[in-house]
Amino acid sequence: MEDLTWNKKALVFLLDLFEKGLDNKDEGIGYHGTSLEAIEQLLVSGKLIGRTTEDKLLRRYNLGDISFFPVKTKFPEHPLFSTFLDDDKIIGEAAGYAEDNARAHAFLKLVGLNNVPEMYEHGKQVSFCSWRFGREDYFPFMKDEKESVHAFLKRGVSICQIREAFLKTRHRKGVVLGLSEKILEFYEISGGDKGEGDLVIKARGGLDYCFLCGLEPLGEEEWDFFERLQKQQEELNKNP
Repeated sequence: MEDLTWNKKALVFLLDLFEKGLDNKDEGIGYHGTSLEAIEQLLVSGKLIGRTTEDKLLRRYNLGDISFFPVKTKFPEHPLFSTFLDDDKIIGEAAGYAEDNARAHAFLKLVGLNNVPEMYEHGKQVSFCSWRFGREDYFPFMKDEKESVHAFLKRGVSICQIREAFLKTRHRKGVVLGLSEKILEFYEISGGDKGEGDLVIKARGGLDYCFLCGLEPLGEEEWDFFERLQKQQEELNKNP
């Protein structure tokens, strides 16, 4: 955990959600999967930041867009209703999305490219590489993975650095966030990927922490992060 200055209100709010988990289903409209890096940014700024790149080719996404898997009963008249997942599958899908983000964000941070948005997709590819361990070059099997590795090499990241970052981040699982129905009053909601059962919050300036209604860390490192925050807050409460 970095030595950062937290937004105190956001910290108290998230620690309360950590205690509650994802049990507040009546208030929630869906679930979003994210990373510890995004949570740290939220704790500093008070806002959950969405996409940092635009889909200029297909124009499906814009800066700030936040994808989520909706609870079907909250959108009964939506034209994409038939694509929405059943309740018993939503959190699992959000967890998969969280792991993608968690490993990619952690990987980019370790190689010093976390502030280069156009490297995100390459980071996601490399963080899930099918590496040939034991070979001298350590290159992955798949064509797309190889292209992403070369993208990092072009930016001055060595193959040893890439492999080390891969090994350090492959255990990351991410965090699932519950999204409050209050979002519907303040943000536009649009369709997501065709047939994927997701929707998008148009949040160019970020989504304020108060629009969250649940939180579930998925991996050991994520749990440790929130437990450390919890202990630090308890110490501060004892010695204000």
